[in-house]
Amino acid sequence: MNKKILWLILFVFSIVIAVGFIIGIVTTIHITTSTQNGEMTKSNIETSIEKTNSVFKSADNLNILVIGDSIGAGVGDETSMGLGKGYALKLNDNSKSTEVINLSVPGAKTEDLLAVIQNTETDAFLIQSHMVMISIGGNDIKSLLDNEASTLSIDYEELLTQYLSDLKVILNAIKAKNADTQIVFIGLYNPYGDKVDMEKIELLLNMNYKTSLLVDSYSSSVYIPTYDLFKYHLDAYLTIDDFHPNAAGYSAIVDRIISVVLSDEMRQ
Repeated sequence: MNKKILWLILFVFSIVIAVGFIIGIVTTIHITTSTQNGEMTKSNIETSIEKTNSVFKSADNLNILVIGDSIGAGVGDETSMGLGKGYALKLNDNSKSTEVINLSVPGAKTEDLLAVIQNTETDAFLIQSHMVMISIGGNDIKSLLDNEASTLSIDYEELLTQYLSDLKVILNAIKAKNADTQIVFIGLYNPYGDKVDMEKIELLLNMNYKTSLLVDSYSSSVYIPTYDLFKYHLDAYLTIDDFHPNAAGYSAIVDRIISVVLSDEMRQ
């Protein structure tokens, strides 16, 4: 073959590969950015429920319902296991089958989750669940961590009051529909590291603390701390968007869930 033609073919092939690589990166960034900053709408809420064709297949299964935001949805996990499926896999309980249904919606705030819980179409999922995993709150406080408002403390108190109020309604509604289901609430981590000042970190920690007190006040409910897991492992646990966990990050959270849940069961 003519050397010029061979070099031309190799050149075109390399261009195609480069373009494909760039498109892949841009697509990944677009997905993770849109889920960080996405806004919930009534259509999003309805889609989160309708995307599952049926409720849990059997009461004999270990039925896990995952609700909340992009962390609940598993955004960033290269293995697509996320929290629910990752938990089911690591639990390795051969005595019964495990089924996971995920109604999480990237971009959801606590008020959005409240709308999902109050939608009557969600009732069947809650009633048949043995465990409800909740990841919510990160999008509520994200705007405060991102901005430099002079009214930070005032804005935070208003946000925290509304957040805790909505969360209490959510927890009450879940327990009213299924008093026996175990609630597993995923705490917040700091994806920004030392890029945010100590004042904002303290606000995040206070939000976690108030959340843990509320969650722990309900029977068969546990709060899962994640702040310490990510504090020294951001490079290892975050995906390309520097916000969502990667597979290793989700795996670390799942390990913590199993540890806390088993400890809670031993105390009972």
